[in-house]
Amino acid sequence: MQPTIAMCARQRGLTLNLSAEKMPSGQGAKMDIKRGNHYIWAHYLRGWSHNQRDVFHRTKKGNIQAVSTKGLGREYEFYKLTPLDNVDVEFLERWISKCDPGIKNFHYGFLRRMIVYSCLLAVLDPVKDKEKRDDITFNTIEELHTTIENDVRPTLDALRNGNFLALEEENALNNLISYMGHQFSRTKVFRNIIDSSARSGNQTINELMIKNNWFLAILVGVNMGYSTAMCYETKNVVWLINNTDTRFITSDNPVINVHPEVLNRKPNGIPPSHTDLYFPISPTLGYMVNDSDYWGKGKVEATNEMVVALNRQMLIRCDETVYGDSMEIIKQTKLPKA
Repeated sequence: MQPTIAMCARQRGLTLNLSAEKMPSGQGAKMDIKRGNHYIWAHYLRGWSHNQRDVFHRTKKGNIQAVSTKGLGREYEFYKLTPLDNVDVEFLERWISKCDPGIKNFHYGFLRRMIVYSCLLAVLDPVKDKEKRDDITFNTIEELHTTIENDVRPTLDALRNGNFLALEEENALNNLISYMGHQFSRTKVFRNIIDSSARSGNQTINELMIKNNWFLAILVGVNMGYSTAMCYETKNVVWLINNTDTRFITSDNPVINVHPEVLNRKPNGIPPSHTDLYFPISPTLGYMVNDSDYWGKGKVEATNEMVVALNRQMLIRCDETVYGDSMEIIKQTKLPKA
């Protein structure tokens, strides 16, 4: 007989207190089920808005419009949690086993939590407990990202106001690095990379990659933030101050590698040997954690040529669109000639 996920949990020493997990605290209050998920934080995009609502972007039809950030970088049920079975758990444990020892316990703890939620979904009645099931299925990953966003928001806002002293606040830098890591892996671009890499000769592995892409995105985001923090003192950290007439743009894939080895090329799914991570914080401020000194060191007054080059990289690596604070900057940003 195929062992159940509950048996799988017991084998891993988990005590399942199903009544204590993911249950609504209020009586009779309707829960807010978050099905429309932002893979780009709306508050981040508002850094390019003049009215705290609209930013300019190019539509699929090629038109340039100012649109509310509420509807951008968003997809229906993008963070839907898929219940884990025994095969999923063993597959994910193999991934975790390859991670840095310093972060393994975090990943195993997150996996245990997802096992518990999978058990809950197995025992909750589809009709009577629909709201509780939907809370687990649609809110779990969304709430995780909301926590990360809330942690970094004061630092992000301070940096946009030119206050670099905010980075000296407790956990401020770690929160920024953590957010950057998760923003790298929570996008459609990254999910498509995972799905497209599921092309081995082993059909079972391919299916497991696609089914568990939501978990792998969390794993990679945590790993990226952790490795960046651990190596931060050896990296070349750059703050690009943009006082030129050309503003920084961002995109639906805002954390990108701009190391000289990969310039003007889309990601191919193969991990690069070197990274210069670039993350535009506002039209006038860019943040970089680099292996090279190609873009300078420390606080750098960006030249117009640098801004144009970085905007071009943002366009090359976007999924569907880029975002800017004016129609003109979207028009000006073009792909390099073949």
